[in-house]
Amino acid sequence: FDRLLGRLDKLANPFVEDTTMRITHFEHAFETISNYPLFGCGIGGYGKTLYGYDVYAYPHNVLLEITAELGVFALFSVFGFLFISIRKIKFSKLNSDNHLIWLIFIFFVVNGMKSGGLDTLRIITCWIGILLVSSKQKLKIR
Repeated sequence: FDRLLGRLDKLANPFVEDTTMRITHFEHAFETISNYPLFGCGIGGYGKTLYGYDVYAYPHNVLLEITAELGVFALFSVFGFLFISIRKIKFSKLNSDNHLIWLIFIFFVVNGMKSGGLDTLRIITCWIGILLVSSKQKLKIR
């Protein structure tokens, strides 16, 4: 219950330490992207560029982390993978079972934009696979 109250307090007071820290991470991610645009600073390198020593840190946005750590080529590769995968899903065969899967997929994508790191891509890729399979055959969930 305390966690819920803490989150509601953050919504009521948007300029608390956590929010300003996210803004700092976003600004530093854009700075890292401008310094290492093509190939990024390396997997796990974001924390080193932010703090000066090897520590786990991420900008709380999966697209910013991909671009900062792996560069624009990796970002385009991820977009290409997402585009091709989603195009392969046959929208004409969507049924009521797929709607729940789509909602879960969208939830993880939106969550990745808000607070995700590279590990979020595992979950998103998993749900793309589930969507691909479920679009090929009707899942019998009872």
